[in-house]
Amino acid sequence: MLNYKKLIIWSIVILLVILTVLIILGLNYTPTLKQVFIDPGAYSTNPICQQEPTICNDDQDCTKCSDNEEMQCVSLTRNEDQAKIYGKSQKYCLPKLPESGCNTKNGGIWTWTGWSDTNRMEWDCLCTYPEISGNPGCTELNPNVCQGNGSTWNYDASLPSTTSAPTFKNCKCGPNTTLLATSTGVPLCVPNSKFLCDSKQSCEKMYSNSTYIQ
Repeated sequence: MLNYKKLIIWSIVILLVILTVLIILGLNYTPTLKQVFIDPGAYSTNPICQQEPTICNDDQDCTKCSDNEEMQCVSLTRNEDQAKIYGKSQKYCLPKLPESGCNTKNGGIWTWTGWSDTNRMEWDCLCTYPEISGNPGCTELNPNVCQGNGSTWNYDASLPSTTSAPTFKNCKCGPNTTLLATSTGVPLCVPNSKFLCDSKQSCEKMYSNSTYIQ
């Protein structure tokens, strides 16, 4: 009978030892994870090019656009001066540019509205020098800007080499006129007049906030 009790006690002790060892091994067990390869392109989405700027080199690059039915690789040109504010010249996947309606020579640049307002996805002509030409499409110089009696304007914003905004230096007034510059740099060609503008003092007095040039 005694041996039977000892056998039971030893069995319980052995069982407890085994359980303790298993618990210790379980706490220190770290499973070995298999390496899993994830294709980076498996879950990528094509860009909506009318809503986000998508740079391209040619029309083929624009086939990745989810809205590629109308997409072309369009060149948005900026001269050196315009690039300081509106970004450098670059090609983007966008709908075809309008053939007219934006005078780049007077400072007009095409901008795509969909990048900032998805409710208006269309081309806008932005006049970058509104004090010189600010009418729709920048088609003409503003009234009185270097105009009258044979005056000539020789600024061309469409040239990539243009490095500065237009100034009075781009205006050559015609005969019997005097060149003035407003406080915002707009050149004016005003008629010579004995009583209104025949000297620096009389011109600047008559045309306030303007500077006599020649």
